[in-house]
Order: sequence, then C-alpha cells, then structure tokens
Amino acid sequence: MTLEVPYGQLVPLYRLQYLDAFTGAVVRSQDLEAKDDEEAIARADVARGLTPMELWKRDRKIKEWSAFPPTE
Repeated sequence: MTLEVPYGQLVPLYRLQYLDAFTGAVVRSQDLEAKDDEEAIARADVARGLTPMELWKRDRKIKEWSAFPPTE
C-alpha cells in the first residue's frame, strides 16, 4: 500500500521489530510508513503473528505485543 502524500511532505517511518520469545532479541524488523502512531499501530496489528513485537519511531517505543498463545 502506498500513501498519498503531498509533494515535499515526509512520511514518518516506524520500525516493527519481531522478538525472540525466550531471549527478547530482535530476530527481524520491517519499516512501516504511516501518517501517525495510530495508523502505524493498525498496520502492525495486521502483521501480528506468534512472536512478540515492538513498534518504534526513532528512539520512542510506541507499543509492544506479547506472543500469541498457541491455539489447540
């Protein structure tokens, strides 16, 4: 999905980090473009999986998600 942004206006970048459930180490990350924190959280929710995640904007942690419990 591409954001419609007026020419010259910057889109804030967020980083979604996927964490190891046992060590808390970052195992991979992905950059997200969003106009604000709410939109970034909504985009991260879509990417949610079994691993814990953290959403960052520069040095500010926006939100963290715990690991999904296994389904039976």
